[in-house]
Amino acid sequence: MDSTTESGELIEFSDHISPLVRVLIFVFGLLPLYASYDLLLLLSRWNSFLVFLLWAMVISLGATVVSFLFMAVAFLGISSTVRFDSKSRTVTYSWQTGVTGLRVSQHLFEEIERLGIETHEWTDGPSTHSIVAELKAGGSFEFGKFDARAAAERYLEKLEKMI
Repeated sequence: MDSTTESGELIEFSDHISPLVRVLIFVFGLLPLYASYDLLLLLSRWNSFLVFLLWAMVISLGATVVSFLFMAVAFLGISSTVRFDSKSRTVTYSWQTGVTGLRVSQHLFEEIERLGIETHEWTDGPSTHSIVAELKAGGSFEFGKFDARAAAERYLEKLEKMI
């Protein structure tokens, strides 16, 4: 769930995947494995090679790949928080996945080379916009997901004034 919080000298962008959502994604990832199991039982009943058996093996392999993709999303989906603090003049970027602990990096405003907006074009929905912070030492991080470019530009302007 994406959220943006403003309070005086702080602006915080959060994108979190709750543990319940992770569990549900994992459980839904188990469902395609039943197709593989059922088709492999069907394969064990045949003694000769048929095109149908080859097709069943392709479907089984596809179902297994889909299942592992769901499980990977459940374990490796990133929850992140980016906090801009004008009082201490720092930006704190923290992130974690389902299998890693919390990792935190803190940068002074002077270490930020550029802030910009990145637009993501989707084939099956409207575009989304994010803010990208590029660091002078190399590397970057992306935060905030906005449906409207105007909202992303508004927060970008606030951050540039803060920095």
